[in-house]
Amino acid sequence: MVSAKKLCYVAVLTALNVVLASFSVPTPVGAHIYLTDAAIIFAGLVLDPVSAFIVGGVGAFIGDAIFYPVAMFVSLFTHGLQAVAVSLIAGGIRKFSDGQEGKDGFKNKFVPAWWRVVLAGVAGCVIMAGGYALGNAYVYGGGWGVALPKILFELLQSGVGAVLAPILAYKTPLKKLFFVNDKKKAVAEEQTAEANGKESAGK
Repeated sequence: MVSAKKLCYVAVLTALNVVLASFSVPTPVGAHIYLTDAAIIFAGLVLDPVSAFIVGGVGAFIGDAIFYPVAMFVSLFTHGLQAVAVSLIAGGIRKFSDGQEGKDGFKNKFVPAWWRVVLAGVAGCVIMAGGYALGNAYVYGGGWGVALPKILFELLQSGVGAVLAPILAYKTPLKKLFFVNDKKKAVAEEQTAEANGKESAGK
């Protein structure tokens, strides 16, 4: 059973993705730079892959359906895959598992190793730029002559998101919503709880 708290987090981040799709900065080559990647990569860092896909893929699909319909299916698959990849690399497969939230709610996951965060960001940038390059070349009918000049700006957009998302997730009060702050204390409490459980079972 999916918890109400999890549904709320997914809904808020999905809505944020849609809102961020409503404005952009135009570039000389016809590409537009959005802040949606910050919300998408953030979702990948703090949510499980399925939830991250909803925020990234479905959120981008809804946003484009409202503001730029021609791109909505490219956005669904590109941003959905981007969010899933970030989540898997950053360890999101173990986050927010239903029925395993623990006594601290969603704070059942430690901040991932820095190399995982960097690798997740790089993977997200490559997937995003590659997905839209393919979309520009084949789905929109512009060919590679149109797609190639836009890749740099796609990388810039996703790069901004890859920098902002970890800052928001790990260096702001949002960290307290999703992660255990004191790893040693959390492990000690878990071991104590397990020991008490075994003692109770033995009586």
